[in-house]
Amino acid sequence: MPASPDLLAAQDTIRDRFADTSTHQGGTESFGPFTLDPTSANDLLATLLREAIRYYEPQRGGVGLPERVLLAYHAFLDLHVWEDEAPALDELLGSDNVHRLLHPSTCTDAALGEPVILAWYINRHRGRLSYRMQLACRTERAAPSLPAQSREAWEPLPATLVEHGSEPARPPAEWIPQLMPPQVLALPWASDPLGRALGSMCFLNLGRGNPWSHAAVELGLPRRLQHHVAGRLRRVHQRQWSDLLRSMEDYFNQLLHDPPPINYRARRLVANDPLLLQTLLAEQLGTETNTPLAVLRLVFWEQYTGGHALFAPPRIAIGQNADPGPAYPNLREDALQQCHEGFEHLAEELDQRAEILLAPGTRVEPP
Repeated sequence: MPASPDLLAAQDTIRDRFADTSTHQGGTESFGPFTLDPTSANDLLATLLREAIRYYEPQRGGVGLPERVLLAYHAFLDLHVWEDEAPALDELLGSDNVHRLLHPSTCTDAALGEPVILAWYINRHRGRLSYRMQLACRTERAAPSLPAQSREAWEPLPATLVEHGSEPARPPAEWIPQLMPPQVLALPWASDPLGRALGSMCFLNLGRGNPWSHAAVELGLPRRLQHHVAGRLRRVHQRQWSDLLRSMEDYFNQLLHDPPPINYRARRLVANDPLLLQTLLAEQLGTETNTPLAVLRLVFWEQYTGGHALFAPPRIAIGQNADPGPAYPNLREDALQQCHEGFEHLAEELDQRAEILLAPGTRVEPP
């Protein structure tokens, strides 16, 4: 039986593509947000062809190998079009099964680890992902991907895309204070201390998708905030959530070009010693102020770490349930005015201690 015209045309195209990529130097191909050189585009096609051949099972009465090759080629064309409707890609990869995306440790398909295919797959299913999974995949980014740790069980594939290999996947904890600066993110809730702390937890989880309790601990926040953020997200409309995700991507891009001069993670770690803070404050300030030393310690901790008194470590917090009371705002202002210069000197000294504390080879857990 003669081969179909479609199969013959696909065969000729595939042969020509792999014959000599040097004749296509300078040309590029578009796949949604990706622009690939000839070698990278051929790598993508080769990945699809491997999938087609790998699952070829003639003993079960399935289609022949040539038809599987044709299916892979049509899947390649689907990626060129970059639309949700991709029948060949669906048939080849079973890509309507969102379980394979949510539980990649059970997935053995090498194709889903390819950046272009993975980005299309996440875009296809973004509306079916939990908010935390959308954070992990960075679904408002032009080319979303799974967090790196989720790919460990997959077959290793070369990162042929410059963007895929060079752009940081997530904001480091060193850039994130306990409270997100006001007006930075499009928070779908009040921008009070609790709301800004939850904003920091969300931003820390961008590209990670870790349990909320992990984010709270990393930022030195009470574990109970995991319930606050989960509860609030359940009441957030998808449109508001998309606005928040976009604002996080914008802020992350801003930080990539202009990183903060402060290592907030190091400061949280070194300032988690109330006796050290109290000793250094007494030495630095002497009799400059009549403010109680416990209040000075808390005010300095807030300024130094970017935290808030309500979320201070138990040994540094004052008041019942870490609430310093109604007089604290005035005490804070007085302390900042009287001790501004002393606080700056103390911050410099602690930063030097933090460099020693976090020297290569040392392991320090979050407070």
